[in-house]
Amino acid sequence: MAFILLSRKAYIHNLDIIAQKVGSVSKIAVVLKDNAYGHGLIEMAELAHEYGVKDAVVHNVAEAQEIKYYFERILILGGHEY
Repeated sequence: MAFILLSRKAYIHNLDIIAQKVGSVSKIAVVLKDNAYGHGLIEMAELAHEYGVKDAVVHNVAEAQEIKYYFERILILGGHEY
């Protein structure tokens, strides 16, 4: 089984750069669809929430339900499962 090791410090650094470029953390929405692209939905939601991100983007309602307590707004990209 494969695994990935992410640096919390590097993730926060990247969010710092993005917030600086867009002018405010309030303009950031983290895309966490499909288990945060394999990085762990809850883990990445917690990090973004701790940073102050208020908006997230997910694939479906099930993902939104899992992270609803971390964000003020959640955009759901997927509609119905076919």
